[in-house]
Amino acid sequence: MKIKSNKIHTTKALPFLLIFCAGATVHAQTVPEEDIALTFDAQFVSIATGGQKELSRAPAVATVITAENIAQMGALNLDQVLESVPGLHVTLSSVRLTPVYSIRGIQSDIGPHVLMLMNGVPITQMWQGDRGFLSALPIADIARVEIIRGPGSAVYGADAFAGVINVITKSAAEMDGTSISATTGSFGTRQTSILHGKTYDDLDIAFSMQYSGTDGDDGRIIDADAQTFWDNQPEIGTNVSLAPGPLDTRAKRLDTRIEFSWDNWQLRAWNWRQKDLGVGPGLAQALDPGGYAEANNWLIDASYRDDDIAPDFSFESKVSFMDITNVTEQVLFPQGARLPIGADGNLNPTAPAGTITFTDGMIGNPEIYEQHYRADAAVFWTGLENHRWRFAAGAFYTELQGKETKNYGPGVIDAADLLSGTVDGTLTDVSGSEYNYAPGQNRTVYYLSAQDEWYLAADWDLTAGVRYDRYSDFGDTFNPRAALIWHPSYSLSTKLLYGQAFRAPSFQELYAQNNPIKLGNENLKPENIQTLELAMDYQHTFEQRYAASIFAYEIDDQIVYVTPAGGGVPQAQNVGRQEGSGFELEMQWSATYTLDILANYAYQKSRDKTNKSNAPDSPQQQVYIKINWRFLPDWNLNVQATRVMQRARAYDDGRAEIDDYTIANLAIRRTDIADHWDLALRVSNVFDTKVYEPSPSEVRRFVPGDYPMPGRSYYATAKYRF
Repeated sequence: MKIKSNKIHTTKALPFLLIFCAGATVHAQTVPEEDIALTFDAQFVSIATGGQKELSRAPAVATVITAENIAQMGALNLDQVLESVPGLHVTLSSVRLTPVYSIRGIQSDIGPHVLMLMNGVPITQMWQGDRGFLSALPIADIARVEIIRGPGSAVYGADAFAGVINVITKSAAEMDGTSISATTGSFGTRQTSILHGKTYDDLDIAFSMQYSGTDGDDGRIIDADAQTFWDNQPEIGTNVSLAPGPLDTRAKRLDTRIEFSWDNWQLRAWNWRQKDLGVGPGLAQALDPGGYAEANNWLIDASYRDDDIAPDFSFESKVSFMDITNVTEQVLFPQGARLPIGADGNLNPTAPAGTITFTDGMIGNPEIYEQHYRADAAVFWTGLENHRWRFAAGAFYTELQGKETKNYGPGVIDAADLLSGTVDGTLTDVSGSEYNYAPGQNRTVYYLSAQDEWYLAADWDLTAGVRYDRYSDFGDTFNPRAALIWHPSYSLSTKLLYGQAFRAPSFQELYAQNNPIKLGNENLKPENIQTLELAMDYQHTFEQRYAASIFAYEIDDQIVYVTPAGGGVPQAQNVGRQEGSGFELEMQWSATYTLDILANYAYQKSRDKTNKSNAPDSPQQQVYIKINWRFLPDWNLNVQATRVMQRARAYDDGRAEIDDYTIANLAIRRTDIADHWDLALRVSNVFDTKVYEPSPSEVRRFVPGDYPMPGRSYYATAKYRF
C-alpha cells in the first residue's frame, strides 16, 4: 500500500509518540502490576474482535461511551453523544438533513461509509446504503455506545469502511425496575420515555418506549434554493420560489423495544416509526414546507450463546429480520414553477424538448420497501495453547421494491403535454412499470471468516483475521486485518494495526433509473480502503489516561456521480480515489475526586487523488473538551466545547471558505431527589454561535449558501424511578 499524503504532519507526530511510549514504559514498571489490575476500572469493547476485549488491548482504535456519560452530557440524541469522539464529526445530508457520520475525512453526502449496528445487527438500508431518513436516535434506552475508527470488514463485512458504531440497549438488570422521563424545550421539542426491566423466575424482560418530536427551528433560514435558480433564468422568468425561508426540520418519532432473556437465549424486537419528518431543504433543494416522509421499520433478532458447549469451545449464533417501509410525499418544485423538460419528461436544462409550467408544482412521491434476512454463527476455540480462534459463517438476503406516483417523467409527460406547456397536479402511478425509478431488486451474500488472537509472548499479542464475502450482484471481496499489540504492563499498550475494508454499492448507485437527479450503473465495483495505524494507550496514574493514534489510508474505486461530457444526468462511476493521514490525541484526567476532564484533538489531511485537491467538507481539525464537576452531593455540572476547523470546498467549488466555529453546551443535573427523582437542564450552543454545515458542491448552484444549524436552545428533563 502506498501511503504518501501529508507526510510532514505524520512524520512529525511519530517520534513524539514513540518517545512517549518509551517514557511511559519506565514509569509503568515502577508500579506493581497486580495493584494496577485491582485498581483500574477497565472498560471492554465487543466490536473489535467479535468478543469482549479490554479497551486498551483491543486490536482497534476504539471509544466506549456509557449511559452515565450520556446522562452527564444531558444529551437528547445519539448525534450529540457522537460529537465527543475524536475524529468523528456529525454533519448533514442534503437529503432531508439526515445525519452523516464523517470519520477521518471520509465523507459523502449520503454517509454510507460507517456501519451502524443495533446490538450487533447492521441496520444499513439497501436503497441508499445508509441508515435511511430517520431522525437522530433517542438515548433513554442506550446502555453504551462502542465506536471503532478504522476498518472493520474483516469481522463485519460490508460498509465497516471508515468505522463501526454499535449501540447496545439496556438489559433488564440495567433498567432495574421502572422509570419514566419527560423533556421539553426549544423549537417545540418534547420527549417522553418509559423503561421497565425485571426478572420473572428465570426470565428477564426489558421494555422501552420512547417518543420524540419537534416543530422544527424556523430560524434556520436559507436565502436561495433551486427554484430561485430557475426564477433567475431569463428564459424562465418566474417568481415562485419560497426562499428566503426556513429549512423544514419538524419530526416525530416513536421507538418501542422489548427484550426477553433466559438461559443462553435472547429475543429482541424493535420498532421505530417516523411520522411527519420534514424534508429539510426539499428533495430537489427547493423549499417544500408541506412535504414529509414516514417510516415504519422493524428489527427482530434471536440469539443463542453457550460459553461451554464443549471442552475449549464456545458458540454463538444470531438470526434477524428487518422490514423497512419508507413513504414520502413532496412537491419538488412549487406551484407555478416553469421548467425545461426533456423528451423523456424529466427535468433537462441541457437538451430541453420544451418548457412546462407545473400549475400545482412538480410532484414526486417515491416509496421504498425492503426486507432483510440474516443468519450468523461463530465458534470460539481455545484448544491450542496461547491462541483464541474465532470461525464464523453467515448469509444475508435482501429484496427491495420501489413504488412511485408523480406528474412528470417518462410514462407521464407526453408530446401533448410538451405542446400545451402546462401540467397540473394529476398523479400517475408508475409502480411496477419500466418507468419506476427503483426497480425491484434482490441481493444474496454468503461469508466465511477466521481470526486468531495469539498471545505469542507475555506482553505481545498478535490478532490476525480474514473475511471472504460472496455477493450475487458484484462478486467476491477478500478483507484481511492484522494487529500487533505490545503491553509490557497494565498501564501501557502500543498497537500496530493494518486492515482492509469495502463498501458495497447501494441499490440506488446500481439500479436507479428514470431519475432527473442521478442514475445507477450495474457495472459498479465495491469501494476499497487500506488503512495503517499506530496507536498508544497509557494510564499514567490511576487518575490520568492518555491515548494517541496515527493513521494513513488509501481509497480506490470510490463511487462518484459523473456528468456525461455532452451533458445530461450524472451516473455512478468507480472513478474516485482518496488518500488521507493524520493523528488523534486523547486525555482523561480525574483532577480531583469531584472533577473530571476529558479532551481530544484530531487532525486529518485527506486528498482527492483524482482531482489533486483537498477532500471536501470534512473538518481537518477538531478539538473537544468536556469538564464534569460533581460540585455538591447529587449535583453535577457538565460543560462541553467543540471547535471545528478547516473544512475545504470541492476542487471546482468557487464559493467562499466554510467558516470555522466553536460551540459550547452546558448541562446541570440533580439526582436522587427524594430517592426517586432526577432533574436536568441543558443549554445547547450557549453563546448562540452561527454554525453552518456545508451544502455539497453538487447542489451549490441551487443552494449557494450552507445549511444553518440551530442557535441557542434550552431543554429541561424530569425522570422518576419506581
